[in-house]
Amino acid sequence: MVWNFTVCTPIPPLSLKHPKSKHFRYPTEILTVGDEVRAERINRGLTQHQADELIDTHKGFFNELEMGKRDNTIYVLYKATRFLGYIPKTLQIDETTLGG
Repeated sequence: MVWNFTVCTPIPPLSLKHPKSKHFRYPTEILTVGDEVRAERINRGLTQHQADELIDTHKGFFNELEMGKRDNTIYVLYKATRFLGYIPKTLQIDETTLGG
């Protein structure tokens, strides 16, 4: 003998949503250009090597930048700006006063 039951409940099925937690390496504060680049890289879901290839730099560039081992030279700021798509906000540069 086979029993077949259909249960009707007044409570609809629940779906709980929780915001995705941040990556454990996500910076808690954005204080440097490296922090800003790391946050954007993690938001895009890229590894450091993928980001290196994306903006055509040597392997290890993003590691050095994010760890604070690179000075903010024109080259570094150019590559960071190219990756971010804007001038890093941590530099506090007023873009309206830039010429050319």
